[in-house]
Amino acid sequence: MVLCYHTAPTAIPASGFVETAAERRSVYVSLPRTITSIGNNAFDGCSILTVLPVSEDTPLRIIGEYAFRNCSNLSTVNLPEATSLGSHAFFDCSNLSSLSIPKVTTLGDRCLNRHSLKVISLPSITSIGAGALGRGSDLLYVSIGANITDMTNPLFSYPTSSTSQRHALRQLFMAAPVPPAINTSTTEGTFTGITFTNADGCIVVPSESAKAKYVARWGLPERMFSVQQ
Repeated sequence: MVLCYHTAPTAIPASGFVETAAERRSVYVSLPRTITSIGNNAFDGCSILTVLPVSEDTPLRIIGEYAFRNCSNLSTVNLPEATSLGSHAFFDCSNLSSLSIPKVTTLGDRCLNRHSLKVISLPSITSIGAGALGRGSDLLYVSIGANITDMTNPLFSYPTSSTSQRHALRQLFMAAPVPPAINTSTTEGTFTGITFTNADGCIVVPSESAKAKYVARWGLPERMFSVQQ
C-alpha cells in the first residue's frame, strides 16, 4: 500500500492513517512538502519503512509521541527543520543508523531506545528527557550543543543486567566551556567509563577535589580540566 496526498496538508493526524497491524507493516510513505507536524503514533509499527523521506525544504518541525515507534527497518532519518521530537518518537527503531536533527531543541523521554547509531549530534538541544538517548550498544560518540542548561535527567537507559545492551560510548562532548552538571546514571542503572570533554578540549570533572585527584594521578596540567557548574 502506498500513502500519498493529493492535497497539501500541514499535519499528519495522530494514530494513523491505517487501521490494522497488517496494513501498518506494508505501507510506503511519501510526505508532502507542506507538512509541519506528525501526530502521536502516526507511523507506529510501520516495519517496511526504511527512510523517512523529508526533503530539505519541508517545514516539518514537530514529531509527536510514539510517531515512529517500532519502525524496525527504519535506518535513515533526516529532519532538517524539526525542533521537537516527542517522547518515544523513535522508540525501538533497532536499525536506525543515521540521524540528522540539527535544529532540534527538545527530546522527549525515551525518544530513542534500541538503535544502531554510532554518533548522536545535538547542536541546538536545550532540553533532554529521561533516557532520551536510549540504549544503542553501538553508540560511541555524543555531541551536545552549548545551549543546554539542565542535564539532571539520565541520558541513557542501559540496564545493568544485560551484557548485550551495555554501552560502547567513549566520549560525550559538551560545546559549553563550563557545562551543567551531568547525570551519569541511567534510567535503569549506573553509567560509567566514558570521557566528558568541553568546547575547549578540557576533560569535564564534577568537582575541584576530583580535578585535584586527576591532576595528581595523570600528571596533567590543571588547564586540561573543567569543573561542572
